[in-house]
Amino acid sequence: MKKLWAVIRYEYTRHVMRRGFLIAVFSVPLWVLIITVVGVILVWVEADDRAVGYIDHSGILANPQPLPERDYLSRPIPLLAFENENSARQALEAGDIQAYYVVPADFWENGELQLFFIETPGSIATEEFIDFLRLNLLSDLPADIRERVIEGADVHIVTLSEELEASGFSVLLKLLVPAFSGMTMMIAIFTSSGYLMQAVVDEKENRTMEILITSVSPSQMMAGKVIGLIGVGLTQILVWLLIGLAGLTFLIRVNPVFSAALINPGNLGLAIGMIFPAFVMISALMAAIGATVTEAREGSQITGLVTLPVMLPFMFFGILIEQPNGILALAMSFFPLTAPLSMIIRASFTVIPTWQILTSEIILVLSAAGSLWLAGKIFRLGMLRYGQRVPVREILQIFQPARLRVNGGKDE
Repeated sequence: MKKLWAVIRYEYTRHVMRRGFLIAVFSVPLWVLIITVVGVILVWVEADDRAVGYIDHSGILANPQPLPERDYLSRPIPLLAFENENSARQALEAGDIQAYYVVPADFWENGELQLFFIETPGSIATEEFIDFLRLNLLSDLPADIRERVIEGADVHIVTLSEELEASGFSVLLKLLVPAFSGMTMMIAIFTSSGYLMQAVVDEKENRTMEILITSVSPSQMMAGKVIGLIGVGLTQILVWLLIGLAGLTFLIRVNPVFSAALINPGNLGLAIGMIFPAFVMISALMAAIGATVTEAREGSQITGLVTLPVMLPFMFFGILIEQPNGILALAMSFFPLTAPLSMIIRASFTVIPTWQILTSEIILVLSAAGSLWLAGKIFRLGMLRYGQRVPVREILQIFQPARLRVNGGKDE
């Protein structure tokens, strides 16, 4: 056990203390922050904040009530009253306003408006005036009712097939949260498992393996490497999670609508339960690839056999959210390499039956154990082969009974 812990500690500290690891951990949140800030700045700079004019022939806006203050990503749009259309047209041609509305005298009868512009006004400008007009149409009602009408209906989408509820802006967040969280976890897994493959190849190339196997068994070495790299991946995810929670807390304080981005505790538990065995499985498979090849570049070419199936749920993202209980969703939930992301995506859009969760979890755990066993066997075959690949024929013989294995053309 002491030897196992020594390997775990060595692998963990070896990678966590590397400059490349620290850069990888903090560069992702930094780039997300930079992209977000640049996006907000572009929206702010490019938004047309010129005033919108109006001419009222109906008397509705004779004594207008201003709109309440709102949270804006862009600057609020001033609303200017004009006495006649000539003055409004002159202001439009001079560029002082981006458009102007005419409220006809018979607006109460037909509800029609006229909009005049040279260039199409921004959506915020038109929404601002419509809300302004709606507020003053309801001027005789209590303030709380007027505000409720201005905010509009909060539509809750609930189906009879046990899909989860969704409303308003939360629909968009339900699309983004599983995609972003799943991608983050997969990046952490592949980064850490890539370290493991690189470490195995390097130790073969520089013949460190010869020294290690004199004091540590192949099983202890493989288990220690996998557990150590799991710790590295969990450290990476924890740092990203803390930074993400800090950013989400800030957004919620700015606008409570972002609270819809909070992950349900049950879904979070499901994600952890899926990701942990997937971590073990992928790390073991990467280590097995590292043991079969002669250099890291060759191993990187083979890892596509693992990475592509894992990313398949993103390719079928639209189908998974439209039919979260369909045949494809179920098949991908039970296939080990696609199960983690598929279950995370489905859990955001439907209530997954308990038997499906348990079945998928059992398959993942068994696959992780099988991958560790296979990696250990392959590790034994390839650990002392310098400049030589492990033939596929020998790998396939692992699955044969001992009496049927062929060695040099003869039965063992």
